[in-house]
Amino acid sequence: MPPPAPGERQQAPTAQTPGQDPAEQAHDLPPQPEYQGPSDLKSLRSRAAVLALQLAKRYGLDECIMPTPANGMGYLVDLPSQPFDDTRVDALKRWTWWSLFSTSEINAETIRMAEIPPGYMTRGPQAGQIVQRPDWDRVAGHYLHSPEVDDRDFELLVQLWSTGRMIRRLAEDPAGNDLWELPSDERI
Repeated sequence: MPPPAPGERQQAPTAQTPGQDPAEQAHDLPPQPEYQGPSDLKSLRSRAAVLALQLAKRYGLDECIMPTPANGMGYLVDLPSQPFDDTRVDALKRWTWWSLFSTSEINAETIRMAEIPPGYMTRGPQAGQIVQRPDWDRVAGHYLHSPEVDDRDFELLVQLWSTGRMIRRLAEDPAGNDLWELPSDERI
């Protein structure tokens, strides 16, 4: 391939086979290395809690992560102690908080709320002001595709999602609610 003329962008080489549909090309790419560690529920929950804590620390949100080794996805995300402001840095913190919160799945089903620990999410009526629900239509442009989000942070989030998928595969019911059930002597 000749070098690009000044002002032109060089095209990335593709592995497309002549006549192959470009949409199918992605299936020809080598898969990312899979997690090779223990795959039992306790270990996966621990892994999810560690990944969540690592990502949270990068944004000063580590106070929000509550490990739950015997319950759910392995962690809960509590409210931050201070509200987010309107700066770009806090916008990234807000996206990270909401990504961690939604990935914890505590809010996915009403039945799960019976398993929350005392004091969780009880910062009073200002809770809505502390986190301000984001506009999910903007998640890609403002967070996932943002060059301000370090590649290591994005990779932590992808690993957390992958770990959550492995945890859900161990659930006996499709909604994953059995992951939240605890014997009465093991309540959070």
